[in-house]
Amino acid sequence: MKNILNMATLVALAIIAQGIVGCSTSERLERISLVSNSDTTPVKLDVAPTSKSSLLNLTAKDDLDAIIRSAEGNVLIDFYADWCGPCKTQGRILHEMEMTASSNKAVIIKINVDEHQDLATKYQVAALPTLILIRDQKIVERQMGLASQTRVASLLSQ
Repeated sequence: MKNILNMATLVALAIIAQGIVGCSTSERLERISLVSNSDTTPVKLDVAPTSKSSLLNLTAKDDLDAIIRSAEGNVLIDFYADWCGPCKTQGRILHEMEMTASSNKAVIIKINVDEHQDLATKYQVAALPTLILIRDQKIVERQMGLASQTRVASLLSQ
């Protein structure tokens, strides 16, 4: 019984850890194996690498232009701020749309304007949230303010 509880605890921790490190609903675990030899042997959790996410949070070391150049499909950029209420709602919608993005070979890139003021200036972001759709390395559409799930789906599938 103790082994079963240990395994259940480790599986729960693995699921929580995936959420913390940014695993998306579009990603899947290729294998999880639980191995235990006795009550005193620790349970080993083996998680295989998952597929590439269609939603990225731009970091200081990332090159936005390189990401845009290498994208197979559309690129949807979300300019947001942590303190912005509508931005949080937009973020939830974008996370829900990861599978749609993936199936359309699109990439969603979230850019925090407080960390990337230069990019906010370059893309002339005047309101938050702002979504910018890029196709073939050109801006083709701009959405200022909160975009619905239907609107985001439309942008990703264009």
